[in-house]
Amino acid sequence: MESSIEAKPEKAREPKTSQDLTIDELRLLGLALDLAESPVTLYGENKIPIYANAAARSYWPVTFAALDKGFSMEAATEKQIRALAPGISDADVRDNLQEVFDGFVQKEPTLIHASNNRLCRTTHHPIDHVAIAGMGIDITELRKKRQELSAARVAAEFRAVHDSLTSLPNRDRFRKSVERQMRDEPDRSFWLLMCDIDKFKLVNDIYGHDVGDAVLVEFANFVKGILGDDVIISRLGGDEFAILTGRQPDEDLTASTLERIISEEVFEVKVGDQNLQVGFSAGAAQYPTDANSYKDLLRCADLALLRSKSNSDGRIDFYDPELGIEYERELNLFADIQTAISKGQIQPFFQPIIDIKTQKIHSLEALARWQHPKRGLLMPGDFQKAFDDKDVSLELSKYMLKTVTDFMIKWQKEGISICPVNINVEASDLLNQSFLADLLACSTADALLPKHLCLEITENSILNVDNQALLDSLTAIRALGIKVLLDDFGTGFSSITHLDHLPITGLKLDKSYVQKVSGKDRSQKIVRAIVDLAKSLDLSTVAEGIEDVHALRAMEQIGCTAYQGYHFSHPLSASDTEAFLRSHLEYQPQTQSDKKQEWG
Repeated sequence: MESSIEAKPEKAREPKTSQDLTIDELRLLGLALDLAESPVTLYGENKIPIYANAAARSYWPVTFAALDKGFSMEAATEKQIRALAPGISDADVRDNLQEVFDGFVQKEPTLIHASNNRLCRTTHHPIDHVAIAGMGIDITELRKKRQELSAARVAAEFRAVHDSLTSLPNRDRFRKSVERQMRDEPDRSFWLLMCDIDKFKLVNDIYGHDVGDAVLVEFANFVKGILGDDVIISRLGGDEFAILTGRQPDEDLTASTLERIISEEVFEVKVGDQNLQVGFSAGAAQYPTDANSYKDLLRCADLALLRSKSNSDGRIDFYDPELGIEYERELNLFADIQTAISKGQIQPFFQPIIDIKTQKIHSLEALARWQHPKRGLLMPGDFQKAFDDKDVSLELSKYMLKTVTDFMIKWQKEGISICPVNINVEASDLLNQSFLADLLACSTADALLPKHLCLEITENSILNVDNQALLDSLTAIRALGIKVLLDDFGTGFSSITHLDHLPITGLKLDKSYVQKVSGKDRSQKIVRAIVDLAKSLDLSTVAEGIEDVHALRAMEQIGCTAYQGYHFSHPLSASDTEAFLRSHLEYQPQTQSDKKQEWG
């Protein structure tokens, strides 16, 4: 039989107190305290240090070196303060001493600076009215992290309501500022201005985006300089700014005063060694005269800005009720023209372009006409505003492309020889992949060839698109065999630049030049120079707006390739164009082998 011995539990050990420690154990305790990273000190009741571990002596070396030499606690602490902050005033020294010694009796943590830019949170604990133990915690890194987090939070909050480039209030913050002013002072009048920089894209293209960014930043400073520091300026996006005028009494900032200030001041930016003068346009609306809500007031100022940009006689325009009526008309126009496209009310008319030497048909230009159910046949000028909307413009261009090529295919099938047809498009259309896909499909439908189509783009539309993207698109279009004419040549701002890098095949001289040629020697020299330049670049030239024999003879003498105008023919409906083609062109059918050869 096995026996078992029951283990008896050991008697619980009583924790040792300081009185129970041996000399060796006290030495080990002192060694452990010296190894601690946090400062530990022990003071007598009279605040004279009894013990300081290595960390404490490292944090406040001047203090303990002075104490070892017999300096008083106050004198030693003062030496440490002056060592940490050279040049500190006597008053600040007294304040620091007061803070340090208050910590002995407050029983609350005290922040005490130490050597090497460290910061300690020190707490003093009284021991039976005999001694005071000081325990420190290094909070340098903790405080640094907290400061970094606080700075990051402040920066994030700032970025959320300010523009990253100019540091101006963003759209949302600006709206709140305007609405707050409306709410706090509902009876006080103020102006809301919309501004943008004229031809800002050209500034970026010519001088680079760094200069463009500098212009945007300086524009805000310029506005504050002319309207006062109490204005609130917001960058809404791009080169568009909104301005809330300061809180002057109404009589101090009347419309005439505002117009004078805006119109007389010149905005300049230094670029290298030159001062670049930059134009700008502004539209203004007044609260509560023009509108009593932020949304409506901003719309009114924006409409005034649009009218200002279309006028050449002033920088600033003011909202009036007629602008609102015009805006409603435009909204209705956009809706109506989309309906007109879907219902087939847009019809292509064709105007012949004639070879100036042979007087034979050279090509046709397809022009949009709107057969309005109530207003009759409308010219492009009646719905030109609709083209300002890129979506509407794209929809119209795609519709015209399909409708025109359908007519061309129909004429071919009826045995009518066709000539190239020019179709007007916006430069922005050429950056749209769906339009390019339609262009490829339409130019190769049935017996059509790419050479039967020519695209006309205006100089001014080029200014509003990305140059490199347009260049890539035009290069691809030319590779297909489709020709490209630069329309209204001479009305843009960088015509020669366009000739240098765009893969165009010809120019259409704006009629404003052509109509002056027969009467002005200077105009004739300008047009001749353009035609000669085009010839040297192997570009064709078409003179628009030829209305009489005198203009025709003048353009013939200058050497223009072709002409177009009422002198030969008005734009013709599709049926009249068909009759015209039957009488002017001989049928030359395209075979499949011709088509393959063309593509080859």
